[in-house]
This record gives sequence, C-alpha cells and structure tokens, in this order.
Amino acid sequence: MDHSHRLAGVIGALLVLPARPLISQTCAGSPSFSETRFRAAASFASYAYATALGASFSTGGKFYATFSGGTSYDREQDARTYDLSLTGGADITDNSARIYFCPLALLSISLGPYDYLLSQTDYRYIDVAVGVGVAVPIRSSRFSMIPGMGGRVARIRVSRIPSEAERQQGVPQWTQSDTYWHFSAGLGFVFKQTLTIKPEFTLVTGLVPPGEPNTFAAPFGRDENDLSVGVTVAFNFGRRSR
Repeated sequence: MDHSHRLAGVIGALLVLPARPLISQTCAGSPSFSETRFRAAASFASYAYATALGASFSTGGKFYATFSGGTSYDREQDARTYDLSLTGGADITDNSARIYFCPLALLSISLGPYDYLLSQTDYRYIDVAVGVGVAVPIRSSRFSMIPGMGGRVARIRVSRIPSEAERQQGVPQWTQSDTYWHFSAGLGFVFKQTLTIKPEFTLVTGLVPPGEPNTFAAPFGRDENDLSVGVTVAFNFGRRSR
C-alpha cells in the first residue's frame, strides 16, 4: 500500500469517528464558524520562481467550503497564471477541544501562462488533493494563537495547448501528470475572534527531477523541496444569533 492510500485511509477513519464535535476552520489558523458564518481573506506567498497573490471566501458550520482566486507571477519569465480553487473539510476534536484533526479535499485549476517563453502556447494546470492537518489552539478572552501543521498528497495534470497556428505547423498538444506531497506549518494570531494574521511555511516534495519524463508536471513556480513563505490576513464576520 503506497503513502497516498494510507493517507486516504486515515482521513476516512477520522470522518467516521463517533461522538466528536465538528467546529471547522481551527486548523486553518482562524476562529471557528461556531460564532460567525463567513471569513474573507487575502494572502501572499513567495515561491522559488514566482510570487502569488490571492483572495478567498469561506463559509460553513460543522463543515466548511473555501472558494479562492488569485494569480501567480514569474517575473524572470514574465509569465502569469490565473488560479481558482475549492477546498472543503472539517475540524475534528475530542471533548477537551485541545487538539484538532482536520481532513480536507482540494480542487484547483490554473489557467496560463499564456504565450509562454515567446511562443503562442498556453498551459492549463489541474490539481486534486486530499490531506489532513492538526492544530493546538492557545486561547484567551481577547487573543489566541493557533499553531498548526498539515500534509496532503496531490495529483497534478499539466496540459500544453498549442495555438491554431502552431497546430497547423504540427506542434503537438501534450499532457503530463504526477503525484507529489505538500506540507505546511503556520501560526495563526487571532484578535477578538475576528481578525487573523497567519504566517506560514510550505514545502513541496516528490516532484519529477529535471530531464526526466513528466518533468513539467509540477505546480507553477515551484521546485522540488521548495520551502516557501507566505502570510494570510483574514476577517470573520456574520455573527450567528444565539
């Protein structure tokens, strides 16, 4: 049994555990949706070959969904992608609410870069992932810290799409796919259960080495063992009635 099947088994076991309260968003380093219904966030990340800017909207209760949009830009190649993603999950804790385990699933689509490397070729990235996180909140009445970490296994599919002129010249369309790992660790600073500032580190590993088949099957702007840094600022709103 490979690592991806083991991780899927762990996630499935967490989802069927009985008598466990579900209070989502704690593993994201933010206040749970037990008191508010919505969360809006903006994020920045620096990768090996690109920088990424994004915005997201989350909603939920026991389970949550996050809709994200953004762009990633490689300044050296003057190449840009436009990124969309949908994430769903839940936070599972025992009655003490000291430790949270958080299964999640993610689907992301990146369009571009367009006219890449001075050609008329376009690219499309599709990423599907499942994972699990863990968080240990440290709370007070006005301020909380939420350290957390997580990992997920992802399957990426990258398609090269020639222009009509290139097709007429015999330039082929191709698709490459691969599986890789994505790990994260961050610390959420939560003020008055409303404002969150979360610095975070992420690492991707398991990518195909340069020169090997499927070497293009990698997230845009990232490299093997690429340790990146980012920050997210989020605001919870829409307080629930008692």
